[in-house]
Amino acid sequence: MLARCARCQQTFTTDRFGVQTCPHCGLEIHLADPNAPRPPEPGGAPPPPAAAPPGPGWRPPPPPAAAPPGGESAPFVRRKELGFVAAYWETLKRSASEPGAFFRPLRIDQSGSAVLFGVVGMTLGAWVSAVYGWAASASWMGMMRQLMERMPRRGEFDPALIEGLAARAGAIGFVGQIVAAPLVSLVAIYLFAGIVHLFLLLFRGAGRGFDATLTAVGYAAGLYLFQVLPLCGGLIALVWALVVAIAGIGETQRCGTGKAAAATLAPFLLLVCCACGVGMLIAAAASRSG
Repeated sequence: MLARCARCQQTFTTDRFGVQTCPHCGLEIHLADPNAPRPPEPGGAPPPPAAAPPGPGWRPPPPPAAAPPGGESAPFVRRKELGFVAAYWETLKRSASEPGAFFRPLRIDQSGSAVLFGVVGMTLGAWVSAVYGWAASASWMGMMRQLMERMPRRGEFDPALIEGLAARAGAIGFVGQIVAAPLVSLVAIYLFAGIVHLFLLLFRGAGRGFDATLTAVGYAAGLYLFQVLPLCGGLIALVWALVVAIAGIGETQRCGTGKAAAATLAPFLLLVCCACGVGMLIAAAASRSG
């Protein structure tokens, strides 16, 4: 093959590649082999190996699970870990004594536990109230029996028959209240949460959705357990639950206490206005008929 010298531009014949000596001017030149592999460029990484084709039983890996929403779970959510009674008592204590600190970091995607907490508290309170009512009715029936025994009998009037009928009616009412308490509690929680949420939408305070409202209402409803207190337990439970609901909705919805109070108390104010309107209509109709 022919090679050309870079200095004298003369050609000469050679049979190999590599370092050559020009026979005309004596310059050593390097004759490169065009078929030799080129060395890798400095700093370059070798190409990655080709991936093996998947086998017949290959399946794509599942997508990564979405991270749960930020926040803190209530102790009642961890009832399997803490125990039902301990988790319930800790949740009741924190929600009743420090509702702002309890609801502020609370997760709103666990509303089912909040509803269960409320149903348990309302049901236990309703059962104890039913027992109080049964005892009060028994005492009232005893007073009525003594009064009827002192009254002169006329015809076939039998005080024992009336007492028996009243006792049966009281027993049926007591059993019905005991059986229906869980269902009534569940319906009441969802109904009240739905009404409050509608007012929150009206006041532009429902930015975090219905679960946030339901979470606050559910945990606040658990305070109806205080119906077990004799005499004024029902009033204490109602007022305390409303206070906790207002604080809880303000924190879970991030809407502030003002909008939360307006949305929570608006149904009661509307109910009072309707009752007053009905009373005025009845009074007007009675005055016209008289």
